[in-house]
Amino acid sequence: MGGRSVVLEGCLVAGNRTGDKVNPCNPGEVVSGAGVYVLGRIRVSNCTIHGNSGGGAFGFGLGAVASKGTEVENTIAWGNGSGPSWSLNDQIYDRVLDVTLSHSCVQGLPRGWPGEDNTGEDPGFVDPFGPDGVERTGDEDLHLREDSPLVNRGGPLSAEREAGLDLEGNPRLRNGVVDIGAFECQTLPDPVRVLNVETRAEADFDRIEIDLEDVHPPVVATFLDATPSLEEPRPLGRLTLDGSSPRVVWEYRKLIRPDLYLVRFTGPDRGLVVAGPVEMPSPTPPATSWIGFPTPNPVSAYMHLSFQIGSMDFDRGSIALDARIFDVQGRLVGRFQREITGPGRSRVTWGVLDEQGHRVPPGVYYLRVQAGAATAVRSLVVTAGS
Repeated sequence: MGGRSVVLEGCLVAGNRTGDKVNPCNPGEVVSGAGVYVLGRIRVSNCTIHGNSGGGAFGFGLGAVASKGTEVENTIAWGNGSGPSWSLNDQIYDRVLDVTLSHSCVQGLPRGWPGEDNTGEDPGFVDPFGPDGVERTGDEDLHLREDSPLVNRGGPLSAEREAGLDLEGNPRLRNGVVDIGAFECQTLPDPVRVLNVETRAEADFDRIEIDLEDVHPPVVATFLDATPSLEEPRPLGRLTLDGSSPRVVWEYRKLIRPDLYLVRFTGPDRGLVVAGPVEMPSPTPPATSWIGFPTPNPVSAYMHLSFQIGSMDFDRGSIALDARIFDVQGRLVGRFQREITGPGRSRVTWGVLDEQGHRVPPGVYYLRVQAGAATAVRSLVVTAGS
C-alpha cells in the first residue's frame, strides 16, 4: 500500500506469504511486509496480525518503509516471521525507527519499550495451532480466551467506536474496557438486561429512568456524557445496584448538560451492557443540528434513530430528513423520509424492511442520513428475528 496516510482498523491479517521486497529508498534493504507493506505513514488500531512469513529480513507482520511515523494501538502482532524465535523487527518494522506503540501486544517486545501499557506476553489465543496442530497454517482460532491478559486491556475509544462492532459484528465494548486485537472476548455473561429507557429534561436537571430485569448484583451503573464532539465518553456519575429494584433513576443537576448520555452496567464477574446513547428532549429550541446512533445495535425488529434539527437550519419553510440503508455491496435496500417543520429533537423508526416491505436478511448495513446541514453514516448489524 502506498500513499501519504493509511489506516487499518479492526482487521485480521493472517497467514500471508511473500517474496523479497526491496526498499525503493534504500535498495540494499530487503523488507518482507508479508502481512502489510506500506510506503508512507500508517496507523493500525484493534487489529490482529499473525502468522505472516516470506522473504526479506524484517517486518514480516508489518513493514513500513519511507515512513513518517508508524502508530500502532490496541493491536496484536504475533507469530510473524520464520521462527522458531521471533523479535520485534519480525513483527513490526519501521525503517526510520519511528514506531509509536500503545496498549498493544507484540512478540519479542523488549522490556521497557516506550509507550503506554504494551506487553510482550503470550496473547492467550483460543487455539494458536488449530486442528492440524501446526501454527501458521490458517486454521488457528485467534479469538482471545477468557483468561487472556489482553482482555479489558485496550486503550480508550471514541463514543462512536465504543458503540461499534468488532470484526465478527459483536459489540466492540463487551467487558468494561475494550480488548486488544480484532476480536472482542464474548464469554462473560451480561450483568443485567435493559428493557426500556425513558428521559426527561427540566429547567434545572435531566432525569433518566431505566427498567431492568435479570439483575445479578452487585452491578455498577455508570452514566457518561456521549456528546458526539467528544473523543471518548466522559463519566458523570455512578450508582451501585443491589438488585432490590428493577428500575434505575438518576438525575444530573448541572447548568451545562450533555446532548447525549451513555449508561454502562458492569459486574465484577460478568460482562458489560450499554444503554444508549440516549437523548434528552430539549426544553428550548436548539441552535445546532446532530444525528445520533441507531439503537438497539445489533437490531432484530425495530431500529430507532434520534436526531436534532437546530434553528440555524430553518432559513425558510420545512426541511426533509432523508435516511437510506445500504448493504455491504452498496445496494440500496431501504429508505425512509420525514418532513421537519421546526427545530428540536425527534426520532425515526425502521422495521428492518426493504422498500418492498420484505424483511432484510441478517448482516451488516450502512445508514446514510441527511437532515438540513447535518449528515452522518452509521453502521448497523441486523440479526435474525425471534
